[in-house]
Amino acid sequence: MAKNKWHCDTTIKFIQQYKSHSCLWNFQSTDYKNKQKRDAAIAAIVEEKDIDGFGVQEVKNKTKNLRSTYSQELNKINDSKRSGAGLSNVYTSNIKWLNEMEEVFIHDLKRKTYENQVNSAEENPLDVFGKSVASQLKTFSVENALLAQCRIQSLLSEIGIKDYREKSAPNSSSQRSSSVFSNFTDVSYTSTASTDHVTNRFDDLTSESDTLRTTSDIITLAMAAACDSDIGNEQI
Repeated sequence: MAKNKWHCDTTIKFIQQYKSHSCLWNFQSTDYKNKQKRDAAIAAIVEEKDIDGFGVQEVKNKTKNLRSTYSQELNKINDSKRSGAGLSNVYTSNIKWLNEMEEVFIHDLKRKTYENQVNSAEENPLDVFGKSVASQLKTFSVENALLAQCRIQSLLSEIGIKDYREKSAPNSSSQRSSSVFSNFTDVSYTSTASTDHVTNRFDDLTSESDTLRTTSDIITLAMAAACDSDIGNEQI
């Protein structure tokens, strides 16, 4: 019976039962992130419905489908308004339970907006720079992208070793206060030689391999070249 199409009144009753448990849809509720409370609320809905074969997963599937249908109907309404249609021609949904879902859907939108704002607030300039680098690498050919990755990794390894030594030194507290930009300046004088070594080592490794068939093989050699470069720089 759980798979049968519900009558409109049954759907409206289900939505009302769902809305009575705010921990399931109101992200501002103190119990919204309380798994035990949410599980108990779903179990209560199952018991209230008392439909054979309609269990916990069916409640989740039903609410997901209702949200999806509401979103589709709302998009149809907004699209018809944007098309310049007159008031008499604006799309009107014939789904009777739509208004019952409005409160739940509005909270869904608020939650998504809130989460986006939180994610944006937590993103710092380094995150933005990392995404920018990734975006640029995607425009390169596989070989050039790997070469760029190799050089970037080599530079990061150099700075990482330098940073580790500074933090491990007895007077590390004063050194830690120096600007991160000075670290980049210090390393820039040696980065060219280092990356040239990485490039040459990468060429050596690729010439030694007779079975380069996949991008994964090339990546492995590229990272090996970067590691070899770091080891070589340490020995010099």
